[in-house]
Amino acid sequence: MGRTASSRLVEYKKQTGKMITDALAIEIAGHYLKTALESGEGMGREMYSLTVDETLRHLDAVVNVTAQPVLAE
Repeated sequence: MGRTASSRLVEYKKQTGKMITDALAIEIAGHYLKTALESGEGMGREMYSLTVDETLRHLDAVVNVTAQPVLAE
């Protein structure tokens, strides 16, 4: 039997010590929408829904982007 969404998110908190805040959820949604638009996925849909695994993949992408140092040009 698979784990529930809430247990996966609790596991994420245990592993990282971080909760998914409203602000972080907005960043995850923005990353998903940007990716979907760039790939042409879901064009014309009014509602978007992610699985827990998809959410965590986008969360990892958001966290990895913000953790990268900004290089001076």
